[in-house]
Amino acid sequence: AKEHQVNFKSEFSDDEIWLLGDPSLLERALFNLMENAVKFSPPESQVEVKVYQDQGSVICDIIDQGAGIPEDQLQEIFLPFIQSSLNALSDIRGVGLGLSFVKVVADKHHGKVTARNNQQSGTTFSLSIPCESESPIQSNN
Repeated sequence: AKEHQVNFKSEFSDDEIWLLGDPSLLERALFNLMENAVKFSPPESQVEVKVYQDQGSVICDIIDQGAGIPEDQLQEIFLPFIQSSLNALSDIRGVGLGLSFVKVVADKHHGKVTARNNQQSGTTFSLSIPCESESPIQSNN
């Protein structure tokens, strides 16, 4: 983020949230989303990370200030080896597996990942994973 001169802003729910899942897969999925947000954001912009609970799921929104994604490609970007046509117009390179990996992780955890363009500029990626209503670890008292 420093080399791209992009700052992070975070907002986390004060609620206690319990999530059953594979920590390494979830960490990598979030890393992929944040890495893409930085990669596609202009210098001296901001990437927001919001984590909150809604309707029985924990949701992590990654909000960038990039150019956005053509509407007709918003669903395709989660397919393997697919990249937005915006990549062809820039120096940004990849193989198109990062977002498909995020989708696999979301599916494995019975969740979902979505992308939507923001009104002003940029894209919001939302990773939603079902959460537990209380701690899965019970005391033996």
